[in-house]
Amino acid sequence: MNAVATVSPARSGAGSPVATFGALLRREFWEHRGGLWSAQVWTTGILLALMVLSLLIGEAFRLKFVGNVDISGVAVIGLEQLGPAEMAEFRKGLEIGLWGLGMINQIVLYFVVLFYCIGTLYDERKDRSILFWKSLPATDTQTVLAKLVTAALVAPVLALVAIAALHVGFLLLVGLYAAFHGVNPLPFLWQPGIFTRVWGQMLATVPVHALWALPGIAWLLLASSWAKRAPFVWAILLPVLAGVFYTMIETALRLRLPGTWFWEHVVARIFSSPGSMVLRPWQWRGDNPFAHAAGQEQLMTTLTATSTWVGVGVGVVLLGAAIWLRRYRDDS
Repeated sequence: MNAVATVSPARSGAGSPVATFGALLRREFWEHRGGLWSAQVWTTGILLALMVLSLLIGEAFRLKFVGNVDISGVAVIGLEQLGPAEMAEFRKGLEIGLWGLGMINQIVLYFVVLFYCIGTLYDERKDRSILFWKSLPATDTQTVLAKLVTAALVAPVLALVAIAALHVGFLLLVGLYAAFHGVNPLPFLWQPGIFTRVWGQMLATVPVHALWALPGIAWLLLASSWAKRAPFVWAILLPVLAGVFYTMIETALRLRLPGTWFWEHVVARIFSSPGSMVLRPWQWRGDNPFAHAAGQEQLMTTLTATSTWVGVGVGVVLLGAAIWLRRYRDDS
């Protein structure tokens, strides 16, 4: 009933479009807060607990395993021995370490957004709640766009908040470990601008990835709006079967396009759309995707790529189809 109240025009600025859209976003959060937020909080808490456990185990066996806590190959208890050049390298390693520290959170984000997109329009038809939601002063366009914004922007930002808490907790734990061994952690771990740079890079990936992922997320929403049953099968299996068929035709007719084109630009794009950083739009061929932070060059390359904006156009068409289906789809 809370979700009903948030969409009521009496509580949302007399039903203005902006207030209604904000109420729809709140509805999506409260209906899916277990995946969008609680899952991230639990992931961060479990990771911090594991860090505490690893520090305790490392301390217990410190005499046997010296330097058990390393950052960029430097033992924490040996930080005070760093010179200016080593300090610069240590800072780079610390930034990369913080970037990759939220890998598990990003994986959780990926699966949360994937299943959210596939089920969100299907579930409201399945439980017939769509009849109630359509009785409220919110259009199909507003509803579908709210789900898009939730998947492409709200969920990644909430994940980054949890990752930021993980970063702070990690540095606090390592700082306490260093202080316990007589090392002042302030000039090494809490360097000026370290959070601003890392969090700024992470936040900058969200809108860039949202643009690049628009066709993939729109396809998942379309499958959710269209499928009468088993939307996951249609959303995932149909592109895969289309890729197999395309490869067979390309091989038989010897088309100029390489056989991997459809897999890279269609199938892989759909599969890598949920989330924001685990499967990035830029290619890390022959490299560890968590070994580097996404810099301005990679982000600008993605923003200026023709494939990004062609995908935006395709995504708008797919979203239009999802909106139309939600308006006229009747499984009865």
